[in-house]
Amino acid sequence: MGGSIGLLAATRFPRIKAVISDCAYADLGKAIARAVWMSYHIPRIPLGQIVIWGTQVRLRCRARSLSPSQSVGKIAPRGVLIIHGMEDKSVPPESAQALFEAAGQPKDLWLVPEAEHVACFYRDREQYLKRVFGFLDDVLS
Repeated sequence: MGGSIGLLAATRFPRIKAVISDCAYADLGKAIARAVWMSYHIPRIPLGQIVIWGTQVRLRCRARSLSPSQSVGKIAPRGVLIIHGMEDKSVPPESAQALFEAAGQPKDLWLVPEAEHVACFYRDREQYLKRVFGFLDDVLS
């Protein structure tokens, strides 16, 4: 959840100069529904939706307000780098694409072949560090 939290924090705190998000979900409701399905094979309609509603009650906010795709555009003109593993079963790569499309400039998207959830660094450490430090050099200089 760290990548999503980083994106949400940057929309609220302008002192954050750039965000690097690794395998973030784009929509909290969809992420909860997917986790419920993967863990318990409970379909979203109707039972998974009850879990989402319960989460909203517990958090005292709507799931949409905690969905980075709804607010990532507010980060611009600060930079956003979205990294995602193409073999991520927990958070599908479509989430990265949705975040990238919703983000303003400057932005970059790196989809890592054969990487699972939060495993991009371990799949290609050299390229990961090159991308991260290159992005930071570009947006913070």
